[in-house]
Amino acid sequence: MMELQAGPEGTAKQFYQRHHTAVVSVVLSVTGIATGIAAALVLSETLAFTNALMIGAGAVLALVGIYALLRHWGVAMLTVMAPLPGLIWAAPIASGSDFGSVPFLAYGLAVAAATFASEHAISRLLQPYPEPSISFSRWGTGPFVPVLAAAGLMVTLALLWFHGGAASDAALQAAADSSLALLSVLLLLPLGLSLFSFDEAFVARANRAAEQRGRWLEGLAFAAIPRWGLSLTGITVVLIVLGWYGAHGVLEDAIFLCSASVLLIAVVGGVIGAGWREGVALAAAVGMVCLLFLWARVVATGLLDGAVDVLQIGGFAAVLSLYGVWRERQFRQRREAARERVLADCGGALTAVLASVVILIPLILLQPRTAVTLIGLVFAGAAAVLFAPAVVTGIEVFFPRRATVKELYGRGAQKH
Repeated sequence: MMELQAGPEGTAKQFYQRHHTAVVSVVLSVTGIATGIAAALVLSETLAFTNALMIGAGAVLALVGIYALLRHWGVAMLTVMAPLPGLIWAAPIASGSDFGSVPFLAYGLAVAAATFASEHAISRLLQPYPEPSISFSRWGTGPFVPVLAAAGLMVTLALLWFHGGAASDAALQAAADSSLALLSVLLLLPLGLSLFSFDEAFVARANRAAEQRGRWLEGLAFAAIPRWGLSLTGITVVLIVLGWYGAHGVLEDAIFLCSASVLLIAVVGGVIGAGWREGVALAAAVGMVCLLFLWARVVATGLLDGAVDVLQIGGFAAVLSLYGVWRERQFRQRREAARERVLADCGGALTAVLASVVILIPLILLQPRTAVTLIGLVFAGAAAVLFAPAVVTGIEVFFPRRATVKELYGRGAQKH
């Protein structure tokens, strides 16, 4: 029997292992008290109660897709529920205001982060020689690095773009919902995973599911072939131009902010992906998503102001894309066919997109005009899973990558 454990390194890790039950009890008690207080402040409001019911219904729908990925009901339920306390903590900030799809998109983003973390933990258990413990405090090897980078990027862009009025309040709510939901995942998911045990039957079941997904998704690896990468890069450029043409009426007075945002996204992507090509690809993918969604939003709803959901859709695309370039970096350092591996093993990203889509379904049934948000989620999924890796491939055709000593010889090169 194998157990999945999480804990800090060194002395703190030893303390955690010795007082595991006490630590878990304290964290859960504090979380429960904070969640109860926040819930008591908002559930008396009809709007908050309705939103809670719709988010709960969306969570049940998302649970099925996440189980299909993880093949463990307990971990799937934990993945879906981990963001909920943080979402409740942020609810009092709304003060009864109706911000539409804001909490639903924030919950979808946090579920995506939790899905990546759970998938990463399960995949390490399925290795031929699994590690005896999994530590989420090892930031260099855990999926929380790209997730937190995306959250910081989203908060920064919210501060840059939204000032004053209802748009500022909605942006504050979006940043609070997303940040606190991610904080809840960061606190509760490692502790929850440490309580589960995984037998050989689970390992066999999860391995079969992973092999089946690999056969279904291996066709996406075509984006790593130079001629297809160039073709998809050209399509990306065309879509960016079309998106700008459709949305320039909204953005024509914000050229400086657009340029600063693109540069910021490129820098973050370059740092996480350890290469300027990854930064350019991520900026292109997120920019394409935001422009196309803003255009679709204006056409579908006629709303020109606010557009906080554009910020959230861009943040969702950033989470997916940063997770992809982070995984590619890990594979590249192990001298593996990095981009092919990421493209053929994108089940976690596709599950995150599916979960976010079904979370919105209850809201769309009551407010049909919010259906345009689904278009943004589809744009985000396509951009992150397919177009961003293809753009990196296209750039490499003209600017080939020079492998470093570490990438050529792996960890052993550091010892000589």
